Amino acid sequence: MNRRTQANVSRDIAMIDWSYITNLSDPNIKAEALQRTITDIVDKHCPIQYKTPAKKKTPWFSDLSRKLRNAKNKAIKAKNKSNLFTRLLRDQLRKAKHKRITGNLEENNSKSTWQVVHSPANKNKKSYH
Repeated sequence: MNRRTQANVSRDIAMIDWSYITNLSDPNIKAEALQRTITDIVDKHCPIQYKTPAKKKTPWFSDLSRKLRNAKNKAIKAKNKSNLFTRLLRDQLRKAKHKRITGNLEENNSKSTWQVVHSPANKNKKSYH
């Protein structure tokens, strides 16, 4: 929380009429009312923001791969029994991945070699540690 937000929260808390809470007889209701009041103010100035992490992009997934994937998905939705697009996509991805990996390894550059070794494709999907 930055200073401006702190100042706004403090200002809103100072503007609250506390008499309705102090006039309550049950301490549990008082505590609940106090908590609700402060939570409403904090939520107003510091709302919870949900962010989705960006997916790691595979460098060999090209425009052609995207077009083949879309065509495959359309064929599946149309209940087309042919798996032509699935085979084309699989073959295209294998060739592109192989080309990228062998190209980086043939450069005899240790940095690009280690980048290939540590690329997302070589990571395990699940970690059991």
